[in-house]
Amino acid sequence: MRSDLLWLLVVSLAGCRPTTTVEAVVSLGCFHDQKEPQGRPNTSGRDLDGFLLSDTKMTTELCVQTCASKGFPFAGTQWRTECFCGTSYGKSGRAENCNEPCAGNPHEICGGNLANTVYRVR
Repeated sequence: MRSDLLWLLVVSLAGCRPTTTVEAVVSLGCFHDQKEPQGRPNTSGRDLDGFLLSDTKMTTELCVQTCASKGFPFAGTQWRTECFCGTSYGKSGRAENCNEPCAGNPHEICGGNLANTVYRVR
């Protein structure tokens, strides 16, 4: 039996149903972000400008699952606790300062100061 079908069977037997399944997560690298223009909504002008989640337990999985559940093809973690979702990325170019551990899992990198670790959500 395929592992994803077995997982669905186990979840179903537990009385739960997954709301979103992420088939694969592909890291695309580290990309610059910019602050939102003053007086604008908190994602306006951002590299990933569709949705923002801030969580003190941020992980790559939490970010990717959040963006996938909202229908976005790209997710980006930033500055330990932030997750941005969007339909495009990279308008400010590559960055080299994605070096902050995720607040929810210090073994993962969650971007940096105005830098997103970007993932493709399939």
